[in-house]
Order: sequence, then C-alpha cells, then structure tokens
Amino acid sequence: MLTLNRILLLASTDTAHTPAFLRAHSLAHATHATLQILRLEGVDAFKHHVGSAANAARVVEYVNCFQADLVLTDCLYVPALDRAFHRPLDSWLLRSGSAPLYLVTQAAPPKPLKVLASVDLSHLEDMTWGLNERILELAQAVAAPCGAALHLCNVSGWTVLGDSPTSVPTRSLDTHFKKAVRDAQHEALEGLTERYGIERERQHDLNGVPHQEITRFARCNAFDTLVLGAAALGTDGVLGSTAERVLNRTPCNLLLVQPPSRRR
Repeated sequence: MLTLNRILLLASTDTAHTPAFLRAHSLAHATHATLQILRLEGVDAFKHHVGSAANAARVVEYVNCFQADLVLTDCLYVPALDRAFHRPLDSWLLRSGSAPLYLVTQAAPPKPLKVLASVDLSHLEDMTWGLNERILELAQAVAAPCGAALHLCNVSGWTVLGDSPTSVPTRSLDTHFKKAVRDAQHEALEGLTERYGIERERQHDLNGVPHQEITRFARCNAFDTLVLGAAALGTDGVLGSTAERVLNRTPCNLLLVQPPSRRR
C-alpha cells in the first residue's frame, strides 16, 4: 500500500490558515508525513496566478526537487477564458510536476471523511497506462489513515477507439462490439474493486456524460474529496478530457493524479 511520507503545501505569503493549510496539517498528522510549506513570493497561489512562465518554472522545479508524495494548494474558481490565456498554477504543476496535486476548496472537515475515486475504463487496450491503479493507490493513501470511507466509480457507456484521444458513446457502436466493450469494462471494474478491497456497496457504475455524472454524483452524495486522473495534457497546458471539465465545477476538494510514467 502506498504511504504518504513527504507532503508539500504551496501557500502565498499573505495567507494564514487557509483550507489547504488545514487539510495539509490534518493529513500530515494522520499519516505521520513530513510537511513542508513553500511560501511563494510574487506568486498568488491562492488565486492560482503565477504571473510569468519564469515564476511557474521556479515553483515546478522546487516541487520536483522536493520529491513530494502529495502537493496541496488552495483552489478558487478560475474562469475558462482566463484559464485558456493565463495558465494558472495547477496547469503548470500538472503538466510538468512529478507529484499528485490536491486542490482544496473547503476546510470542513479538516480531515477527509468520504473519498470518491473515479476511474476511466474507456481505454480498453491499456486501461490508461496504469493510471486507474495510481488513482486508487492515492485515494487509499489519503483515506485509510484518516478513517475515511473510500468509494469507487466508473462512468460506463463510453470507449476509446483506435488512436482517438477522446471517448465515444458505446451506443453508437455495433451491437456485438458494444457488448464486448461493456463486458470488458465490467471485468476490469471487478478486478480493481477486488484488488483494492472496496465493498460492493461502495462501488458505483454510473451512466451518462462522464464529467457531468461524476460532478453530480460527488455533489449529491456529499463527498469531500474526488480523486481523478489527469492524463491528457496538451502542449498548450490544457488538461483536456474529463479533468478539465470537472476542475472548475468541482463540488468538493479535487485530487488530480498523473499517469505513473510522469512520476520520478
């Protein structure tokens, strides 16, 4: 089981006990991890504005050198247009950073109590390069020491065909192929739940548009943390896929996890 040994909090110089500070402190206490706080001069971490590429590069370099198991920072709403033209800190960290990023929007409760790990089983050939396993490892590492309930969800009815970077609805496929896709996803979901010991009542197979269903389900069931993969990072820094759509609509704290190949 993955353990958190080194936690890094990114904070601006003019903030004190923000939601991210409270969450980082509670996680460090529960996991016995080392907590390092980086005060960012000239970078407004609270609003996620880095000012320049040079500032962003310095932050990312520090994060990578520290070799954190988890990076936390406060998260506020960033308009889509602003996010597209003025890349916020989270995009820099997810594109070039080596650690999962915990974006904290609320302090209550200080410790996670109900965690939702959302996996993506639409990539049938490689199941997203081990990203699903990484999501569950991080979710367990956050939930278990805090005594939080860990749930798992997948939005079925979607698949990736060939080299396409996006998912398509399986209802548009041939009947036999659609059944094969559904069976493969069901088998993969059962394998994950068995491997990570997730009880049946905490397994959720959703249907619909992924980002809409994940957001709705997390909000309606009062999850305080949503763990989600961030696999599709383009050269412009846009996350793409489900993560980008959930980011500015997240109903709770959001833990974004990169593929294992991005790790040190």
